[in-house]
Amino acid sequence: MRKLLTIAETFQIPGRGSVVVPADAVGELNGPGTYNVKLRLPDGSQASAPLRVYQEVLPGAPGQPRWGCCFDTLTREQLPNGTEIWVSVAV
Repeated sequence: MRKLLTIAETFQIPGRGSVVVPADAVGELNGPGTYNVKLRLPDGSQASAPLRVYQEVLPGAPGQPRWGCCFDTLTREQLPNGTEIWVSVAV
């Protein structure tokens, strides 16, 4: 397994789910897709959940296009800052 990212912030977006940041630049991940990931929370607990990766294009935003990372089944409260997201496939 490899660490995909450590959550710095989570945004609950109605109709979209819980979007976590930071997100890697397009080209640094294989996507789009949905991946089963392991979560390692700051309190030491662990969980599994599907992570949806999609290309995020923000008009007028500086820098490269980014991958959006979203949990459809988890709330913002279930994804505290500092949570590590681990993946076993080549993402």
